[in-house]
Amino acid sequence: MPVNSKRIFNSLILLLLGYFLFLNLKGSLQQVSYHVLHIDERQVIDSILNVFQINDEFGRFDSVENEILKKILIVLGELIIGGNLDFGRLWNNLFVFIAGPFYFINTETVIIIERLVQISFFYISIIYFAYNFIDHKKAPLFLLASFSVPGAYYIIENPKPDSLLMLFLLISFKKIFKDEKYNLGFLFIGIAIGLKIIAVVPAIVLGLYLIYPLRKINKLKDIFKINFYTIIGLIIAQPALLIPHPKIYSRIISANIHASRYNQEKFLSFNFDNLQNWLVELSQYYNLFTVFFGLLYIVVLNEILQNLLRERNKEINYFLVSFVITSLFILLNVERIWIYYLYVPALFLLFYIFSLSDIKTFSSRLLALLLLIFSLSGLNSHYEKISNTYFAIDVLKEATMFETIAFIQDEYLVGESVYNLVYWDPDFYFPRQGITYEDEFKILENWEEGIQLQPLYSKVDFIVTKNKLKITDNEIKEQNIGDLNIYFIKND
Repeated sequence: MPVNSKRIFNSLILLLLGYFLFLNLKGSLQQVSYHVLHIDERQVIDSILNVFQINDEFGRFDSVENEILKKILIVLGELIIGGNLDFGRLWNNLFVFIAGPFYFINTETVIIIERLVQISFFYISIIYFAYNFIDHKKAPLFLLASFSVPGAYYIIENPKPDSLLMLFLLISFKKIFKDEKYNLGFLFIGIAIGLKIIAVVPAIVLGLYLIYPLRKINKLKDIFKINFYTIIGLIIAQPALLIPHPKIYSRIISANIHASRYNQEKFLSFNFDNLQNWLVELSQYYNLFTVFFGLLYIVVLNEILQNLLRERNKEINYFLVSFVITSLFILLNVERIWIYYLYVPALFLLFYIFSLSDIKTFSSRLLALLLLIFSLSGLNSHYEKISNTYFAIDVLKEATMFETIAFIQDEYLVGESVYNLVYWDPDFYFPRQGITYEDEFKILENWEEGIQLQPLYSKVDFIVTKNKLKITDNEIKEQNIGDLNIYFIKND
């Protein structure tokens, strides 16, 4: 390609990248009221607000009498344990320290900054790879292709740790493959695992790959060392592991099991029905026949074998091996078809093809052609998703929320408050004390709907839900407001 044509081509790519960034930034400014946030984003914002409002959401330190000590413990408790432990607290805490100080302006600013931080994780990770691993002439094309991977739009605009996970994986790859600092590399591997458990799959593949075929680690003491540094990284990401209490370890384990299985009876099932469902979803996402995905795996497997047999591209061959193992692990085991789960393994394919110094063999050229087809289709899907992200507030739903709060406030005025707590349906517009309303009672997400009305006897004063619950006690009253049902105990 002539020099001028290359410049024009690269300029067009940069313009498109700039347009994507503009759309991402535009999306971050839309609907910044707390109560309309999706549950995932709301939990991140709650981590910030609990620190800066010094809010003991779960009453962990109610028995502490010294107010200064109590406030210190509340902040430390939120930073170390928080409300959930399925993702590493390091991820939440980055939002706390970066977006949190904007709380003193207003909550809407906190939400905007949180979204900008989330966007930055994606851009920083792909820029980091482009800068450290490939020829700079290829960088613009790689950056553009990165937006074509499954669910890139979702990862960029929603608070999920996958982009940050990928950044720490990339830092570890640089330390291991380029700097040969294996201990430090596995420290970052541990952080990635602590951020999200799926990172354990490419981490195990990497460890085995370094032992054989790369033979970079061949002593038992070195294996112990990298495992030790991995554990240190895990603790950095999940500092709750430092608390020597069985209940904490149980919470971490159960949170990760629950997040991994998510309503599945078994996780390690190797179910080919799952594979079929995933292929249908991928076919729709890329608007391509499923045969393309089968061909992709055949070409990738052939490329892996050729690299191993001819001892070429040995280090970057890891990207292909990790893609195959990680993606098949997901395709065969995960029943919920959420396309962004394939974000991490799909990037490994791009890492490999852009890391090649030349593309001369038939298999590498065929792989490049397939990835070009996938990238063009994926970019089209990405553009459709990010250009249609407007979210309209449901006025009736919002009015129902405020009317329900007003009803509960009135009941608290005339009745005896036992717990000053309300269970609220997490899938409805969600109010928060000090943000949506000012009163002494707190509103918590109701994750115990399976036990129906039992919390009214031991935990909360009101249960607010979209579902109809069966009343078996005459003392329990029901009030209907819009789509919400309010249950409470009232002695006549």
